[in-house]
Amino acid sequence: MATSDELIRLLALKRVAELRDAWGDSIPESELSKGVVVAGETLHLKGPQGIFKPLQLSDGPLTVVSTLASRYEDELLDGANALNYDYAPRSHEHENDGLKRLIATQTPSFC
Repeated sequence: MATSDELIRLLALKRVAELRDAWGDSIPESELSKGVVVAGETLHLKGPQGIFKPLQLSDGPLTVVSTLASRYEDELLDGANALNYDYAPRSHEHENDGLKRLIATQTPSFC
C-alpha cells in the first residue's frame, strides 16, 4: 500500500524537528543523510542539489537546501521560519514548478 504524500511529509518534518532539537539550526549533513524510515523504506531528507524530491513523493519537493557558498541569492527571513529562495535557472524549471505548486497549496517543505 502506498503511503500518502501528507503522511510522508509529516514524518519527515517530525524527524527534522527532532534533529533540530538535538543540534539546533546547524544539523550535520551526516544526520540528514540517515533519512527517516517510512513504511519500511528509508526516505532521504536531502539530495545532491538544493531542491530535492524523494522518489516516495508525488506532490513536489521535500527539501530546499542552501549554503553560505551558494551562487544563488537565497535569504533566510528573520523570525519568519522561511527562506526567500532564488529560483533555479531555466534549465531546472521543473524543480521550480514543483516548488511553486507547494507554495500555491501551502504544502510544507523544509530548508
